[in-house]
Amino acid sequence: MHELEAERLRSEINRNEAETARLEMETRQMASKSHWQFWLKAFVAACLVVAWVIGYLGPILSMKAELADISTKILDKEKARVQSERDELATERDTLARENKILAVQLKSLQEKAEELNLIKEQLETMQKEYRVGLEQVSQNAPANAPENFSVQEQLKDLEGVETQTRQIGEKLERNIKNVSSIKPRLYIHVANDKQKARLEPIMKSLQDAGFLIMGYERADTKDYPKQPDVKFFSEEEAAEANRIVEILNGAGLKTVSQDMSDWARRNKSKIRARHYELWLSQDW
Repeated sequence: MHELEAERLRSEINRNEAETARLEMETRQMASKSHWQFWLKAFVAACLVVAWVIGYLGPILSMKAELADISTKILDKEKARVQSERDELATERDTLARENKILAVQLKSLQEKAEELNLIKEQLETMQKEYRVGLEQVSQNAPANAPENFSVQEQLKDLEGVETQTRQIGEKLERNIKNVSSIKPRLYIHVANDKQKARLEPIMKSLQDAGFLIMGYERADTKDYPKQPDVKFFSEEEAAEANRIVEILNGAGLKTVSQDMSDWARRNKSKIRARHYELWLSQDW
C-alpha cells in the first residue's frame, strides 16, 4: 500500500518536473520571440524615420542643387561680362595710345613750325626796325623843302602798313597752328564704279566710329587708279594717322597700303589743308 502511494507520488513528481521543464522552455521561447519582435519593431521604426527624413530633406537637397546650378550660371555670366568689359577697356586704351602718339607727332611738328615762324617774325621785325631807323635818318638829314622828303614820309607810312600786315599775318598763323589739332581728319574716296561704292559703305562705318569724316565718293580717270587700294597722305607728319586708317581698313576687310604724297605736295605747292587723306581703289577691287 505504501509502495503504491510512493509510486503515485513519484509519478506525480515526474509529471510536475516535465510540466516545469515545458513551462521553462515556453518561457525561454517567448522571451526569445519577444526579443526578436522588439528589434524588428525598432528596425521598422528606424526605417520609417529614415524614410520620413529623406522625404522631408529630398526637396530641400534638390532645391539646394538647383540654387548651386543657378549660382554657377550667374557667376559664369558675370565673369564673361567682366572679361568683355576688360577687353573693351583694353581696346579703348590701345586706341587712345595710338591717338596720343599721332597727336604727339603732330604737336612736335607744329611746335617746330611755330619756332620757324617766330624766327622769321623776329627777322622781319629786325629788318623793319633797321629800315625804319635808316628812313628816319634820311628824313632828318634831308632839307625841309626837298621833294624826296615826301617820298620818305610815304615810305614810312607804307612801312607802318607792312608792319601791321606782318603782325596780323603772324597772329593768324599762330591761331591756325593752335587750331590744327582741333581739325577732324577727312577722307575722300575715289572709286571706279558704283558697285565699289556699295561695297565700301559698311566698311566706312569703322572709320566713322574712329572719328574720321567721310567726305564722299568721286571718280577719276582710269589711268589714275592704283594697282592696289591705297591711302594717300600729303604731309610727313600725318604718316602715322594714315597708317592708322590703313590698319582700320585692313581690319574691316579692305586690304590697302599707305602712299606718301608729301613730295608731290611740295613740288606743286599744294594748298591741301591738314589731316586730308584720300582712299583710291583699284579697278579690279
